[in-house]
Amino acid sequence: MKGYWGSLLVLAVILPGPASAQKKPGNNKDTRSAEVYLDGASKEQVLVDKQKFFKQALEATLRGAQTDPDNARVWLLMGRSQVGLNNLAAADSAFDKAEQLYPPYKTETEPYRTNAWIGLYNQGIAALQAGNNAEAISLMEQANSVYQGRPEALTTLAQLYQQQGELPKAEQAFRGALAILRGEARKGLNAEQEAKWTANEQESVLRLAGLLAETNRAEEAISLYQEFLQRHPDNVMAKTNLGVVMMRAGKAAEAAPLFNELLDRPDLEGPALFNIGVGLFRANQYTQASRAFERALKESPYSFDALYNLSQSILAGTAEAEKLKAGKTGAELTAINDQLLKDYTRMGELAEQLLQLHPANNQAIMMLAHSQRSRGELISDQAKADEWKQAVLKTLEQHDAWPFEVDGIQVIPSGTKANILGNIKNLKAAQGSPLKIRFILLDQAGASVSEQEISVTAPATGEIERFTADMPSPEGAVAWKYVIVK
Repeated sequence: MKGYWGSLLVLAVILPGPASAQKKPGNNKDTRSAEVYLDGASKEQVLVDKQKFFKQALEATLRGAQTDPDNARVWLLMGRSQVGLNNLAAADSAFDKAEQLYPPYKTETEPYRTNAWIGLYNQGIAALQAGNNAEAISLMEQANSVYQGRPEALTTLAQLYQQQGELPKAEQAFRGALAILRGEARKGLNAEQEAKWTANEQESVLRLAGLLAETNRAEEAISLYQEFLQRHPDNVMAKTNLGVVMMRAGKAAEAAPLFNELLDRPDLEGPALFNIGVGLFRANQYTQASRAFERALKESPYSFDALYNLSQSILAGTAEAEKLKAGKTGAELTAINDQLLKDYTRMGELAEQLLQLHPANNQAIMMLAHSQRSRGELISDQAKADEWKQAVLKTLEQHDAWPFEVDGIQVIPSGTKANILGNIKNLKAAQGSPLKIRFILLDQAGASVSEQEISVTAPATGEIERFTADMPSPEGAVAWKYVIVK
């Protein structure tokens, strides 16, 4: 099970702390018997015999509940007996009764509640790993009912609720987890525990803020990110997501400086760089967007999305630069043209790379022709300008020979498989003939890790046929391409 789901916790053997100075409820015959049996269980090594002791202790407390129901000690020992028998919901009820009758018992019940919480939580994780989400939800709810000093059951519940579309419950669970993560329970953690709780807090904030943004509550999401960043000002993911939410809320002017600040950091990874690039593009900061996508492309050199978004950023930048040429002369005009020549050259390189991955992509080949034409217009050497004109004609002839175009490709991972979606537009093929491509999943180095032939029946000329296919998606598949099968 991948993602944010929790992992099994070691069942802690926790003893209660020092007794309260306040006078406790007294013992009687039944409580003394229960204590003897519980002591025997703690010393017994054989599980079957240990369980016998717990059952005898429970029987004694059940008798005590009949004869002395207002004695809080009866219920405390009953709760301990139920924990030993793994009747954790019953233990919770017994502890509740003991605390109701004698509130100072909370200090004694907490370690047993913690053990009960761990038992229920572990059962919930096992149910989750077995694919039984309904049982996992029930167990996590019970765990949180037993003990409210740990956040893991709530964070797992929040995701399960969100997965089922129960967004109000998911929001409540995330907020409950954050209250624990930021509350008294955090005091006294060691360095390793503190690091885990910080990571858990970050994950909860990011997921809750994402949930708020998805439900059109952008201002609440922004406030949540800003609150988190006051405590963790260098958190890259929170800053990136804050910028993205600001962009979606129409606050491009506020988001752009945040993205530019992040872009100066050398420690950014691919997904953050990609999101920053998208944000800067939407803020019309095309040069900075190009810079972000260039960095993302270095990390994932076969990523179609990084290549495409970089090419679009450069294209948008050249359109802006072409407008700036109006009225310019001399050195100013020369400087703009020099930069345009570099940008159109890079655009051409990217178009060729795109066509290596997506060889029947209309946008990529038109971008290549546009870059070639523009380079020819920017150089003064007539012979070279003529060469570029010939290159444009060759590119357009290449496109004119295509039997079909492909677009709308989506690769949707699902466990060990990937669902491939897309469209094929018939340009020249005979109606009813097979149109084939071989789809290939690539690893980080660009090597094939899985291949699948996809075939559709050619519709009428100019019409589109939708295709879908499932194919194996081994671990390490991070990019894709296809080749045309003739």
